[in-house]
Amino acid sequence: MKYIVVFGSLLALLMVAIGCAKKPPEAPPPVVSVPPAEPERAEPAPAGEEATMEGAEKFTYTCPMHPQVKQDKPGRCPECRMFLEAQVAEGQEVEYYCPMHEKVVQDRPGKCPDCGMYLPARTKKTE
Repeated sequence: MKYIVVFGSLLALLMVAIGCAKKPPEAPPPVVSVPPAEPERAEPAPAGEEATMEGAEKFTYTCPMHPQVKQDKPGRCPECRMFLEAQVAEGQEVEYYCPMHEKVVQDRPGKCPDCGMYLPARTKKTE
């Protein structure tokens, strides 16, 4: 019986020594996730969120449902939250693009799916 207690004690001491000698586990790498899509807001967008118009053609943007709403930059209608559309001359076609992501071009107003910027208008390029 004495040998079992001594053997058990040595075994426990050996296990503790091995456990203490092991290197502590490294912290896992940080998890990088894409934030969820921006929820629709009931108030106008903050001032810094509109697209910059440097180098872009100047258009007047208006709401299709509220023609009295006019702005000099893309965004949303303060009354109904629809995207504002560029007013163009008859026969002129426009496309909406992202100044930061040249591959993002669409035929309707909206936001860039990559950066969330409002898409400014430009005259449609003919190829």
